[in-house]
Amino acid sequence: MRYPHPGTDGALAMAMGHVVLTECFVRRRVPCFTEYVKQFTDLPFLVELQEQDGEFLPGKSLTAADLGLDADDEAAASWKPALLDTASGRPVVPNGTRGDRWSKGDAGRCNLDLGGIEPALSFLQEGGDRARVLLPRFDDPGVVPRGVPVREIAGRRVTTVFDLLLAQYGVARPGLPGDWPEGYDDATRPYTPAWQETITSVPAAAVVRAARDGDRYTAGTPTVPPRTPPVPPRRGGAPVTPCRRRQEGADQPLPAALSRRVARIGPGSVHSREPPAPGTTWRRAPGIWAARRAPWSGE
Repeated sequence: MRYPHPGTDGALAMAMGHVVLTECFVRRRVPCFTEYVKQFTDLPFLVELQEQDGEFLPGKSLTAADLGLDADDEAAASWKPALLDTASGRPVVPNGTRGDRWSKGDAGRCNLDLGGIEPALSFLQEGGDRARVLLPRFDDPGVVPRGVPVREIAGRRVTTVFDLLLAQYGVARPGLPGDWPEGYDDATRPYTPAWQETITSVPAAAVVRAARDGDRYTAGTPTVPPRTPPVPPRRGGAPVTPCRRRQEGADQPLPAALSRRVARIGPGSVHSREPPAPGTTWRRAPGIWAARRAPWSGE
C-alpha cells in the first residue's frame, strides 16, 4: 500500500489545476468560471514580456503609467494595471486597482464594477503572434519553454496573466510552440496527474476524479447526492428547513419520557413547551437557564 508523501501537496494542487483549466477553460468554456475570473481576478491583466538571450521571460504588469494614462497622478498610475477591452479594442484601466485606493481623483472607483468593459481573457487567435517563454519548474531548478499568444501594445510585447497561467500549468492549445504534455498520463512533463503521482504517490486517476467532482459541484451540478433526506413540504407548499421543522413541530405530541421530564420541570422553563407567564425574566444559574417570576435583583 502506498501512502502520500508529506510536503508534496503543491504538486497535487498543480495537477488538479491542470485538470480544471483544461476541462473548464480550454476543451470547453464554463460561463460561470470565465465570467468570474474576468471580473474578480487578475487573469485578464496584461504582463510585459522581457527578452533575454533570444528568449522571453515574464516581466512586470503593464500599467497606466506605461500607456500614458492618468498623467495627472503619475504616482498612482504606476499602481494601476491595464487590460484589453474587447469592445473598444484598446487597453483600459478598470475599477478596483491598487492605485485607486489612495488616488484623490479616483473617488468611487475602489470597486470591481467593470462598467461596460469586456476584458480579453486570452490573445489566442488564428494567425496571431506567439512567443516562447521560459517558465520555472516545480520539481527541478531548470526551466520549461512554453509558448503564449502575444500582442504589441504601446511598443511593448505583452500577454495576459491567463495565457501565462495556462502555460505554467502545462495546458496545451493548438498553434503554441513549446514543450507540452501529451495528456494526463504523461509523467515526463510537469503538472500532469501522472507527473504528480511520481512525487506524491497519489494515483493519477484519483486526482482527475477529485478535480472533476470539484469543478462540477462549483459550476452548479453536484455529483454527490445530499446525505439528508428530502425535506417534506409545509402547509401551503413551501419547503420546510430543518430549523423551521423543529419550530413547527412544537404542536405535535411529545414522547412519553420527554413529557414526564417537562411536567417535572414545570411550565415556563426553557425545557417546557408551555409559554412562560407574563412578567417572567431570566437569569443565568449554574449550568442552566432558570426562570424567575420577579425581576432579578442581582443576588
